[in-house]
Amino acid sequence: MVQNPVPAATVIVAAYNCEKYIGDCLQSIKDQDFTDFEAIVVDDCSTDGTVSVARRFLDDPRFELICSERNGGPGAARNKALDVACGQYVLYVDADDMLRHDGLLQLVGRARSQDLDELVYSAQSFHEDEAAAKVLGEDYSGRDPFDGVGTGPEMLAFHSSRGQYYASGALRMVRRALLEEEQIRFPEGIIHEDELYSFFIAAASKRSSFLDEPLYLRRQRTGSIMGAQRRTAASVIGVLTSICVVRRWISQHAAEFDDEFLRAAGRIVAQWSRVVARDWDTCLNEHERAEIASGLFPEQRDELFFSVLGAGDVAESAAGEYRDSRTYQVGNALVSVPRKVRDRAKAVLGRKRVSWL
Repeated sequence: MVQNPVPAATVIVAAYNCEKYIGDCLQSIKDQDFTDFEAIVVDDCSTDGTVSVARRFLDDPRFELICSERNGGPGAARNKALDVACGQYVLYVDADDMLRHDGLLQLVGRARSQDLDELVYSAQSFHEDEAAAKVLGEDYSGRDPFDGVGTGPEMLAFHSSRGQYYASGALRMVRRALLEEEQIRFPEGIIHEDELYSFFIAAASKRSSFLDEPLYLRRQRTGSIMGAQRRTAASVIGVLTSICVVRRWISQHAAEFDDEFLRAAGRIVAQWSRVVARDWDTCLNEHERAEIASGLFPEQRDELFFSVLGAGDVAESAAGEYRDSRTYQVGNALVSVPRKVRDRAKAVLGRKRVSWL
């Protein structure tokens, strides 16, 4: 680790079976123009040569390698690193992605000059081959400027109202003190862990800003194509869990926020619900649907049923009344689901449960 006990930044890399790419990732961090950082690599029980490649960088005292005892997913891996991180600010680079050489220089400089809790930045996608280019295409450009300093809720509402809110944990640098004071960590045991992490950072941040520079280099690779074409039951449950957690949290804290943030939270939850409905209708077979439905908490069953109302036989008037109500428009609809929907959900989706929350 670096000799300075409090480096300016901690860069966290969660890795699993990325032997082919992790060398490029770690080299991009090592070659940063800004040198006052520590890099913590957490291997999540890789079965290929990922660890061997990562060990090549340990001759640099700024790099540390942690090997997990069991595979826990990227959320658990990142949390392991957060527990030992020392940097003033924390950011993440996925093991198959890279950071532009001036990334830390720009990020730390901006965060310090504006005394930020949260700095969101942009990415540039590049494609590993022509197949990936044809199927995958993420575009992070074109977001409206937010150069000044606002609260996290203000900036989230600003981007959400323009359809420019991205939940990626890799596209935000956060003051580590905020993570500790608010006890913010990644959810474990689900995928789509970034949704909750990013939402709660925005909700807690007192000073946020956006740097419209593509400092993060996101690799679009052939191995990701199947994930883009074939969403799984775990994906549905991950998004469903995020909906439940945010709804419950808003029901407890709505009085602390203004209408703009509550509307933004409502839009985000509605977007997640549309993702659930899409994947439920187009990506899952009957066996997978039955398996999901039989293993949900009551709260998750309510959300699942409400998300797929359009495809079910529940009266559309219930959904329309809910969506058109003023309480929905200001975000308070996050607090409750219509009784007609709840009762129908209980009848259709069953009562078994699994511990996802």
